Amino acid sequence: MAIFPGDHFGAYAIEISYLDVSALTPERGWTRGDQVSGELENAINNILGVYGSKNVKWFPKEREVKSADVFVYSLPWKTFSVVLIRPSDKMVFYAYFQT
Repeated sequence: MAIFPGDHFGAYAIEISYLDVSALTPERGWTRGDQVSGELENAINNILGVYGSKNVKWFPKEREVKSADVFVYSLPWKTFSVVLIRPSDKMVFYAYFQT
């Protein structure tokens, strides 16, 4: 959804059929939600706090994202973008904010 004066927010949900949780390691860029800090926490706060909670009701809320039940990956080439994996139901979520 475009936001005046040209900012853009997008969010997606994908159900996957297979997930190897052992691959979601810090060495591969994944952080468990209850261990996020620094720039990754800022990205989550900006995406969820400003845009996600108002516009995308189905997207995980901040409390869930910052729990041990979700793994978080921030795309290094986008300032405000996150990929979330919720292993319990094999859901992948992606959200970004671009100015």
